[in-house]
Amino acid sequence: MPYGQGDTPLADILLLLKNKKWPIIVDIELEHKIPERSNAVIEVKKCIEYCKNILLA
Repeated sequence: MPYGQGDTPLADILLLLKNKKWPIIVDIELEHKIPERSNAVIEVKKCIEYCKNILLA
Protein backbone atom coordinates (compact mmCIF):
# COMPACT_ATOMS: atom_id res chain seq x y z
CA MET A 1 0.00 0.00 0.00
CA PRO A 2 1.45 3.42 -0.91
CA TYR A 3 2.47 5.77 1.88
CA GLY A 4 -0.40 7.85 3.22
CA GLN A 5 -3.10 5.37 2.23
CA GLY A 6 -3.12 3.26 5.39
CA ASP A 7 -5.21 3.61 8.54
CA THR A 8 -3.03 6.30 10.12
CA PRO A 9 -3.75 9.87 8.93
CA LEU A 10 -0.04 10.53 8.45
CA ALA A 11 -0.34 13.92 6.73
CA ASP A 12 -2.74 15.21 9.39
CA ILE A 13 -0.45 14.09 12.19
CA LEU A 14 2.71 15.54 10.67
CA LEU A 15 1.02 18.87 9.94
CA LEU A 16 -0.45 19.02 13.45
CA LEU A 17 3.00 18.53 14.97
CA LYS A 18 4.44 21.16 12.64
CA ASN A 19 1.68 23.74 13.14
CA LYS A 20 1.56 23.37 16.93
CA LYS A 21 5.38 23.28 17.08
CA TRP A 22 5.21 20.32 19.43
CA PRO A 23 8.69 18.87 20.13
CA ILE A 24 7.67 15.29 19.39
CA ILE A 25 10.03 12.92 17.62
CA VAL A 26 8.51 10.65 15.00
CA ASP A 27 9.99 7.47 13.61
CA ILE A 28 9.45 5.27 10.60
CA GLU A 29 8.51 1.63 11.04
CA LEU A 30 8.80 -0.45 7.91
CA GLU A 31 5.92 -2.88 8.26
CA HIS A 32 4.83 -3.57 4.70
CA LYS A 33 6.11 -6.22 2.34
CA ILE A 34 9.15 -4.97 0.47
CA PRO A 35 8.56 -5.07 -3.29
CA GLU A 36 10.82 -7.06 -5.58
CA ARG A 37 13.85 -5.09 -6.78
CA SER A 38 13.75 -2.98 -3.63
CA ASN A 39 15.12 -3.20 -0.10
CA ALA A 40 14.47 -1.71 3.33
CA VAL A 41 16.77 1.27 2.74
CA ILE A 42 15.02 2.22 -0.51
CA GLU A 43 11.58 1.89 1.10
CA VAL A 44 12.50 4.04 4.11
CA LYS A 45 13.96 6.67 1.77
CA LYS A 46 10.62 6.73 -0.09
CA CYS A 47 8.79 7.28 3.19
CA ILE A 48 11.16 10.06 4.25
CA GLU A 49 10.61 11.79 0.91
CA TYR A 50 6.83 11.43 1.30
CA CYS A 51 6.99 13.00 4.78
CA LYS A 52 9.26 15.83 3.60
CA ASN A 53 6.83 16.67 0.81
CA ILE A 54 3.98 16.93 3.32
CA LEU A 55 5.96 19.17 5.66
CA LEU A 56 7.30 21.45 2.92
CA ALA A 57 3.97 21.95 1.14
